[in-house]
Amino acid sequence: YRYNGTNVTSRVVAGTFTLANLARGASRRLSVRIRVAETAPYAASRTARVTATSTADPTKKDAVQARVTVGDVTPPAIDLRTPAVGADYARNQVVPADYSCTDGPGGSGIASCTGTVPDGQAVDTTTLGSHQFSVTATDNAGNSVQVDRPYQVHDGTQPVVDLRTPSHGQSVA
Repeated sequence: YRYNGTNVTSRVVAGTFTLANLARGASRRLSVRIRVAETAPYAASRTARVTATSTADPTKKDAVQARVTVGDVTPPAIDLRTPAVGADYARNQVVPADYSCTDGPGGSGIASCTGTVPDGQAVDTTTLGSHQFSVTATDNAGNSVQVDRPYQVHDGTQPVVDLRTPSHGQSVA
């Protein structure tokens, strides 16, 4: 069938279900597994009809309908480009954060995509040492994922030598 212009398919495999004889008004649970195509869009729905026929009297049939709604159970994806893996920056170097979040085809969509600083803003390089940059993405179905990326900040300042003694032209014994 089609949902929002997308083909959604399912396959029913024939099988035999054996249930014990039931007294009138009694019930037993019959489980049916319905496989939803991986390309099915989030919130697509499918109705499956299962008919149980009595082996003692084939004219006695019972039909059950089940409606299945596709849920988004896949977390979004994060593409964290900067800071790069193993990045090492000089103190006060201007390094814009570069990341994006996607929920993939048929997903529920991105609800939030938040980094240590907003995408395009400068990563902290003001203090020396080890740092961590994090991005968290959450989709509209509530699935979330976080990517953490360590990076280093080093002192990139060239040393200055101020030689005062001996003065120019003097020698030291």
